[in-house]
Amino acid sequence: MTRLRTLLRSPLAREGLGVLVSRVLAIALQVANGFLLARGLGAAEYGRYGYALSVLHILLVGVNLGFPTVVMRDVGRALVEGTWDLVKGLRRFTALWMLGTGGLLSLLLVFLAGRLPDPHGRLEALALLSPFLMVASIEMLQMFTLKGLKRIVLASFPFTGTFYALFLLTLFMLQGLTLPRVALGFIGSYLLGILIFQMALGRSFPPVYRSASPRYAIRSWFASALPLFLAGSLFVLNAQVDMVMLGWFRGNEEVGIYRLALRLAGFISFPLFVANASIAPRIVQHHIAGEMDRLARWIRRLIRLAFFGALLIYGGLALLGGWALGLAGETYRQGYGVLLLLGLGQLVNVGAGSVGWILQMTHRERDTAIGVGIALLSNVVLNALLTPRLGYVGTAIATALSLACWNLTLSWFVWRHHRVRVGVI
Repeated sequence: MTRLRTLLRSPLAREGLGVLVSRVLAIALQVANGFLLARGLGAAEYGRYGYALSVLHILLVGVNLGFPTVVMRDVGRALVEGTWDLVKGLRRFTALWMLGTGGLLSLLLVFLAGRLPDPHGRLEALALLSPFLMVASIEMLQMFTLKGLKRIVLASFPFTGTFYALFLLTLFMLQGLTLPRVALGFIGSYLLGILIFQMALGRSFPPVYRSASPRYAIRSWFASALPLFLAGSLFVLNAQVDMVMLGWFRGNEEVGIYRLALRLAGFISFPLFVANASIAPRIVQHHIAGEMDRLARWIRRLIRLAFFGALLIYGGLALLGGWALGLAGETYRQGYGVLLLLGLGQLVNVGAGSVGWILQMTHRERDTAIGVGIALLSNVVLNALLTPRLGYVGTAIATALSLACWNLTLSWFVWRHHRVRVGVI
């Protein structure tokens, strides 16, 4: 009991609990926003909104170009080496780069929306939401800077405590939801959140940072950022390709129904997120000590608990998913089958265990990238084959199968390098 009390009082435990609470709050607010938007806009307009955000998230990778991760790394290094002049130069350069490229892309989208035919209204939606490229980049710069300063809980809080809450409040205040009004509230909530956390960020830096003169190493920063950009591109493309291809082949209404079902299905992987919060810090320690078999046995026990929790959530969605979707409007009940299919993919994801974390924490990032690349290729091919024929049902099948492909590939890499199994089987 004494050891447990000491563990719970440790900084690591408090930090982990803070991140967990922030994550739970983020999911709750995100789902509340999603249901309110889905109900207020209707399936077709919600589909336009979701399609535009998926495309913008892909473009955001090019705007950021991996620089936020470089900032996080160099801020952490400055805590040890005191190179705050380089950090100040890097943050200024990164902010200018992201605002400049994001602004140019935003203007290009506005120009294209005014010149090209737009039968589904998607270019208009992209133009309305295009300032997202700038505000989301600055928010990411703040968040990764806080991570580098080891303010982990605060770094996980901007989306949970500010943006989602502010956006939810804005949606309640709007008199009738239309896409232009939603876009204005969306960007405004981001801006207000940025202002609030800029004050918190300023107090997090040591005094020497404020007095430092900025120093620049642009060539070195680009050399570090480009590999991160390439790896990040694979992850983001794999996460957004289903929405983009569904929008390409089908109408806005199907995109809206699919997006809401996808949000609900994401609940199933929450037990894995909780498990990984405990698993990730232990991997390096056991790997260095040559105790991978012992680590694998411990992970398997934890993953079995996580999988049991995921099964309970899936069972709840199987029983109540149609009713839950119907809260956003009767049209969304059509997504019940999609929800079950996506849920099966999430069950495979949880059942495979912490294979991604093991590869990343044991310096096998290349294998992780290969796994994501294979999943992306299978996602694109399966969507191209199934979505035109089956609509959002085909998209759900393609997404679930590609997620299974990803996890099986990573599981094979873990077995190949470490000769351990960490999945539920």
